Amino acid sequence: MRICRTNFCTAVAQGITAQARIFGGSIGIAASTCILGVVERRELKGIPNSVLSALQASAHSLTAEQYRMIQQAYADAFSESMITNAIVACAGFLLAFGMYQRHPMTMEEKRQEAAEPGQ
Repeated sequence: MRICRTNFCTAVAQGITAQARIFGGSIGIAASTCILGVVERRELKGIPNSVLSALQASAHSLTAEQYRMIQQAYADAFSESMITNAIVACAGFLLAFGMYQRHPMTMEEKRQEAAEPGQ
């Protein structure tokens, strides 16, 4: 049984796919921001929040040790984000095998099924 047989449904499906891509990008940015926040709290306890919130303007007032700590924290956050992304990508790759069809329908068979009345 086919759910939809019109070009309208194809357009809707493409719109849903586009929205999912945007949503996925938003989730990625949110996850990266969360990871950065966790790493900052864990590794930058000795640096005041006012300095961190205005990092570009206050970089000249940092000691060499504080500057190194901040660089290391950002590098660690980036590494954790990449590990998280790799895990999600691997999970998606493995789940994609569930979509595999040993004998998929040809385009002609799909057209014939769509043209059949009463389904």
